[in-house]
Parts: sequence; C-alpha cells; structure tokens
Amino acid sequence: MNAKRILSLILEAVMCCIIFLVVEFLFEGSIDIQETLIQAILVLFLMKLFKLLEDYYMKY
Repeated sequence: MNAKRILSLILEAVMCCIIFLVVEFLFEGSIDIQETLIQAILVLFLMKLFKLLEDYYMKY
C-alpha cells in the first residue's frame, strides 16, 4: 500500500472515532474511551468489509 492509502485509512479511522465519541457524549453524558474505540474499530472494519464485497460483486 502506498502512503496516500495508509493516510486515508488512518484519517477515516480517526473521523469514525470522533463521531462515536461525540454521539456517546450526547446520548450518555459521559465517555467510555475503551468501549467507544472498540465500537468505532468494529464499525470501520464492517464498512471496509462491505466495500470489498460491493467491489467484488460489481466486478463479476
């Protein structure tokens, strides 16, 4: 992978984490960093998985 792709993945992960932190703070009034980071990583993984599946099925 080239540096641009890696930087894009890191930026996407950071944005996902920030969104989860803001939403958790708005709904719960407090922030549990560990739980939020795990949720953000899982959502990011699922987004990438669905993107790969979509690319695969569009190809064939």
